[in-house]
Formats: sequence, structure tokens, C-alpha cells
Amino acid sequence: MDNFLSEKELDGLGIKKRGKDVRIGRHAVLYSPGQLTLGNHVRIDDFTVISGKVSLGNYIHISQFCGLYGGDAGIVMEDYSGLSSKCSVYAVSDDYSGSSMTNPTVPMKYKLQSISAPVKIGRHAIIGCGSVVLPGVEVGEGTSVGSMSLCNKNTGKWSVYAGAPARQINKRKQDLLELEKQLTRDEAQDCFYIGQEKEEEKVFTADDVALFSQISGDKNPLHLDEAYAKKGRFGAAIVHGILVSGLISKIIGTELPGEGSIYLEQNLQFLKPVYVGEKVCARVKIADIVKNVYTLETSVYNSSGICVLCGKAKVLYEG
Repeated sequence: MDNFLSEKELDGLGIKKRGKDVRIGRHAVLYSPGQLTLGNHVRIDDFTVISGKVSLGNYIHISQFCGLYGGDAGIVMEDYSGLSSKCSVYAVSDDYSGSSMTNPTVPMKYKLQSISAPVKIGRHAIIGCGSVVLPGVEVGEGTSVGSMSLCNKNTGKWSVYAGAPARQINKRKQDLLELEKQLTRDEAQDCFYIGQEKEEEKVFTADDVALFSQISGDKNPLHLDEAYAKKGRFGAAIVHGILVSGLISKIIGTELPGEGSIYLEQNLQFLKPVYVGEKVCARVKIADIVKNVYTLETSVYNSSGICVLCGKAKVLYEG
């Protein structure tokens, strides 16, 4: 049997929100899964206890024997943060001053005071083995906390803390941010596959055609003068072919592959005219992917489903 719960078992837990690639150990304990939010690529190891309001971002690891006690105030762990084994994070705690009775077996009317404040563990922050984070603490972005430390106050960003109470002992390198960028690019490219397709519909108006004529300088009366165009072979004003092909460029630059795409090649065959006021649908389909170069099948169809323009494009996409 797998040491982590199956997808079916995860579905049955009643977790408030769960992303993809979530792994939870069979011996982890979730006291209030309806208040638990999980991003993508989250791993919670065996013998971890999670209760109350807890939100975990993307690429989060909670090692064995950890405890996250969110209460109503809540614990937030941002992307790429993590807890080493035997860490305890408290957003709620009894009052240890003696002003109130303590522990959950005592009726609430005798527990006059408690401490409750949200905890936030920033992006790329990591808490070392056996450390404790108390209510109201924010561990800054990129900060690492050494083993057996007590975080009872907010930390700075991109620093190294250690001790009880934890104090700053050094600065932490930020080289890993470049690795994060590479991971993000690689992850984005993994989302694409051969055969993937996007579409875009549009009606080109007389105003669109007139504006394009001004920008391009192409003032051919076949596009602008209805009376002139009626005497020609098409019988009405038509849209510039290059303007129609702009729909393909829109898909490539914003959706497939998307922002940052760089045209390397585009060939086009203009098969049928597109009339001013006619609805068309552009399609872009991935035909091949070689490293960062995408070969795309490109086409435009009119409202009758007839292909009016077709060709192939090559684009460089680096995310």
C-alpha cells in the first residue's frame, strides 16, 4: 500500500480546497479539513497534526511530526515555504501567565484568557527541525530559521535566524529566485502539448478597416469604397488579408503559447475574401515542439465554416 493517500481517499477527506499533486501521509491527522486550503505540489508527511484554519500555497513541504494549530486566526504558508520535522506553529495558545485556567479539558468559563493571532510564513521561508512559531508572528520572505529556535517576534526578510528567542545571525542568499524563474518557465512549457488548440472570433467593422488603412498606408478602394468594391470581382468591400491574419497573432501572443512569444516564421495562403461586417474564427494548433520552438498550424474560417486563410507559423517561446 502506498504511504500516501490515493486521489479517491483525498477526495473523501472534505478538504476545503485542493490543488494538483497533493500528497498526504496515511498517518497524518487533519482535525478540521473543511478549513484546510492546499495549493499545487503540497506534501504533508506522516504523524503531522493540522487543526483549525490553515492555508498552504504551492510547493509546500510539511515534514514528519509537525503540528499546525490554526484556530480561528489562521496559519498561512506561502509558496515554496516549508517546515522541517517536529516543528510547531501556533496561531492560538492558552495564556500561561496564571490569569486563567488552561488546557482543553477545562470548561471555557474558567479559561478567561487565550492568545489568538494569525501566523504567516513567507515565500521561500524554511523553519528548521524542532522549532516553534508563536501566535502573531510573521516569518519574512526568504528567511531560514535554525533548528530548535523560538520565533516569538516577526523576522526580517532574506535573513538567517537562530536561538531561543530567535535572533538574526546572518543574511540569506537570494540565488534561489533565479531557480524559481526557471521552474516557472519549465512548468509553463509542460502545460503545452501537440494538438492543443485555441480559437478567437471577431467581426471586422468598417472602422477597423479604415484604422488599419491609416496605420498601414494601404488605402486600396477594395477595402474602403463600397461603390468601387461592388464593381469588382468580390461584389462588396473586403477586409485586408493581413488584418485578418492579425487574429492569429493575437492568439499566439496572448494565449498559445502566450506572452513573450517571438515570431520566427509565418506563411499564409489567402483562399477566400473576408467581407466587412462578416464574423470569422481564427484557430491556432500546436503541431510540434522542439525545445523552445513551437510549430503552429494557423487558419481562419468564415461563418459558413469555409477556410479563408491558412498557413504555418514558428515561434520562439521561453515563458
